[in-house]
Amino acid sequence: MMELCTRIAFWQCKYWKDETAPNCSSFSAIPNTWSSGNGTVSFSAQDKGTGMSSITLKRYSDVTKTWSDIKTWNYSGTTGVVTGNYTETAEGVFYYKLVLKDVAGNSSEKTSATIYLDHSKPVISGLNNTTTDWTNVAPVISVSATDYLSGTTYNGSGVSSIVIKNDAGIVVASGTSSASYTLKASDEGVHTWTVVATDGVGWTSLGSVSTKYDITAPGIDGTEVTLVYNGEVLSGYCEDNIIDQHIDDKAWRSSNLPNQTSGLKSVILYRVVGTEKTVIYGSTTRATFSASDTNSSYDMYYEIGADEKDAAYYLIVVSDHAGNVAKKKLISQYSLLTWFHTSIERSTYR
Repeated sequence: MMELCTRIAFWQCKYWKDETAPNCSSFSAIPNTWSSGNGTVSFSAQDKGTGMSSITLKRYSDVTKTWSDIKTWNYSGTTGVVTGNYTETAEGVFYYKLVLKDVAGNSSEKTSATIYLDHSKPVISGLNNTTTDWTNVAPVISVSATDYLSGTTYNGSGVSSIVIKNDAGIVVASGTSSASYTLKASDEGVHTWTVVATDGVGWTSLGSVSTKYDITAPGIDGTEVTLVYNGEVLSGYCEDNIIDQHIDDKAWRSSNLPNQTSGLKSVILYRVVGTEKTVIYGSTTRATFSASDTNSSYDMYYEIGADEKDAAYYLIVVSDHAGNVAKKKLISQYSLLTWFHTSIERSTYR
């Protein structure tokens, strides 16, 4: 009887066939929401038949739409529980497939959830459209940000905020993916603006731009007086027939007290006869300033000749490097006397 049982057991071992594929009891891939860190893939599997032969981890990239073999674990027919881990350091959107094979050639597959890894900072655009030269038109800082995965047009975790700060660190404009700020009068001068863009996983990008804003015209200060003639106020009367003026573009002339101004660019003195303006050339009547200098100044001096009685008035025109223009009209004593004589009826002295 014992011999018969032994023969039956031997026959069963000789002709038994393993047709059961390996079992994967757990297979996970995390994180399943956007993360700035790495991903972790882990599994636990077993084959109680002929034993585990190999396990291959395959990865699918939703960015490139391709599969690739990542890692293979080889076993020698073990029938115990086997485990494995893989750290995903690449940026992207991935899911994984686990292919398990036993010694008998049976195989099984298991697919993971999708992981999302964002290792790239957002990209700021629009700063180069800001006017950075001296101007009297309020510059506009208009920026936007995108958050593509590096080297692709695939959206990452997305831009969560973008802010514009002044050089005191105060936020002057903000938005989700775009922001815009138009300089105010109080922003006269030279200022640097910082843009900070933040994506959904906390990566930040910085950008900056400097503006030069000047809305105050140069000042013209002189020795002229105010005279009332025939009921008309003549505020630019040169009683000594001398034009003596100090001209500058200093910061104190602006109520905004800027830290810097664009400085003088051009100073011209005109003689006006009728409707015709003529430039008076001279080292003390005309000048140009090629470079911006907030401390530039000019002293204008001109002695009006007795032969200039036909001049209706004199006009000083001053411009700065931002495009602001100041004008001043001056009347000589010679001109006023001419008006006085010609205003008397001729019959009274013939």
